[in-house]
Amino acid sequence: MDGFRYTTEEIFTVVENVLTKIVGPEVASNLVSNGIKARSISGKDSNILLGSKIEGLGRVGKISKVNIDPIQELLDAQIIPVIAPIAQDLTGGSGLNINADLAAAAISAAFKDSTLIIMTDVAGIYRNWPDENSLISEITSSELGKLKGNFSDGMLPKVLAVLEAVEAGAQTVRIIDGTNKRSFEEALSGRGGTLVHA
Repeated sequence: MDGFRYTTEEIFTVVENVLTKIVGPEVASNLVSNGIKARSISGKDSNILLGSKIEGLGRVGKISKVNIDPIQELLDAQIIPVIAPIAQDLTGGSGLNINADLAAAAISAAFKDSTLIIMTDVAGIYRNWPDENSLISEITSSELGKLKGNFSDGMLPKVLAVLEAVEAGAQTVRIIDGTNKRSFEEALSGRGGTLVHA
């Protein structure tokens, strides 16, 4: 539904285990093996991510609040937090599966003067996916908001993540191809992907 996947209680348990016990630790381990101090944590840890259910999607939710203190403690210790997009459900229950793009947007927006880089499996936001010639290289958030109704499937959560991050205070958001080794370096140099200005 609009790029989000329905998550049953049983599927949520599997998703949480995979993200917190396999994917997160593997990413953190790769960072550590490259000389970067990192720690895998869940968004549920210390109530970092608090969320509420999205109607009709089971254990899928949206972020209501980000508690940045535990994240800041790790950053102050020069440790990169690898945060699984699992939120504590404000209404109780086992937790909520959060779209990773939207979780990243909420975390980025909670830190003032931050730039969010979203790495995905495509080169950026496309006007007419899958037409690769329709890649948007630069756009304002207001222009992107006007186009919002044109996006569907996997592209919509990326667009919503960008708009949410900007709405919550991020000045710039860049979406890049995480499967391309040069993309991140280019993004840090202000190039590549889709750049969205507030």
